[in-house]
Amino acid sequence: MVSRRATLRSRRQAFSARTPKVETRNADEGKGVIRAQMNNLDGYVVTPEFKGKRRYRRARMIVELTAHLIRHDDSLTHREARCLVECARKAMHSISPDLCQDFNTRVAPSLERIIIERWPSEQALFVNMHETVN
Repeated sequence: MVSRRATLRSRRQAFSARTPKVETRNADEGKGVIRAQMNNLDGYVVTPEFKGKRRYRRARMIVELTAHLIRHDDSLTHREARCLVECARKAMHSISPDLCQDFNTRVAPSLERIIIERWPSEQALFVNMHETVN
């Protein structure tokens, strides 16, 4: 009978054999281009263009999720909605300062409009930057 520990060890080894082996190149050579060697494939290159598109997709997902939660979550309070907007702003800043600037000029006003439509009688609360709501 095989012990549970041996089974977990063999699964871990099988997983590590399937994961791509990543090697970084010299900054002068490819300016941060990463080559990853797959098992029997030639490999692929992660370009700066791909990284930019990935950042944009991540930012879009954050904005869409925040807007959806503010619109449709019945248990959400006004204060929590304001905290969600602030957390989305912080996430945008961590992704890219340029995206944070776009968030402040384009997205934040639309999220504020959604909040005002949902809670018309509430006063505008300005949430502390370091405040988080579970």
